[in-house]
Amino acid sequence: MSYVASWAAAARVTLTQILREVPRQLARKPSNFDESVSELKLALVRNVSNISNEPSTAPSLWRTSTGSSFPLPPGAGGDLCGMAFKTMQFLGNRTEDKSIIEASLVARMSSHRPMFQKLLDQGGEVLGLHMAVSKSVDVYLGKSGSQELLRIRLKELSLSSDPEPLLDGIGGFDVGPVEERDVPHELWTEMSRARASTDAPKLVRAPSQISEDLQSAPLVLTAVPLGRHIFKIRLKLLGNQLAANYLLLVPKLRTSNGQARYKSHKATLRCAGKILEASADCQSFLLFNARGD
Repeated sequence: MSYVASWAAAARVTLTQILREVPRQLARKPSNFDESVSELKLALVRNVSNISNEPSTAPSLWRTSTGSSFPLPPGAGGDLCGMAFKTMQFLGNRTEDKSIIEASLVARMSSHRPMFQKLLDQGGEVLGLHMAVSKSVDVYLGKSGSQELLRIRLKELSLSSDPEPLLDGIGGFDVGPVEERDVPHELWTEMSRARASTDAPKLVRAPSQISEDLQSAPLVLTAVPLGRHIFKIRLKLLGNQLAANYLLLVPKLRTSNGQARYKSHKATLRCAGKILEASADCQSFLLFNARGD
């Protein structure tokens, strides 16, 4: 912050102006490059999976303040029904997010949470909600693969008058089994559609059209050679008397991590018009054996 302050003083810009500008920069519209990268990622995923190109019909999610998320069931879109769904998730110990419930009501709910957890464990998860009379909400529970339904009617729900309303009162509740005819027809249709979508095939990788399985095949990276380097070294013997044989050690070029930089090393020794190949190729050097004559 001291650096920002000194820079702001030098540029005659107040810190308030800088801090006001930061959110705007962070919320700027994605560039064409960002959108292209996003489209490429979607195309790659669809190319190797069974994701449809049609617009997504996935249900909306309630992302809690504690890090979990729940799909909103049919009927949970309204203010009071949405409050009832979130309250049921808290009462049933599905989440610890109580941000939509008034503090004093949370304290009174504590003793009822084990009972509601048992209701949800035995009756199933919330399948749908319907606004009943007198600010009451019917919450329908059911298990996957079962036709049995359980209805919990939360009575006389009241919301606070705050700018962001909180649930500050529940008049009581009734619990009992119901049949299909007891559920409003439109809500039953949406509930049936939502339950059928949960049985849809999950995301799987599409099989490859070639014989080898690309999922388990080794990854091979190739590159086109970009150049060839030739190093020439002229050697001069010290002294006037020649020996019968000479051993010449030629070091290999290496990088900082110890691996050879080039794909291959080829070294030759030209002696008296003759070209000699290396007699030994060691890890760090080449060995030449040359006659003195």
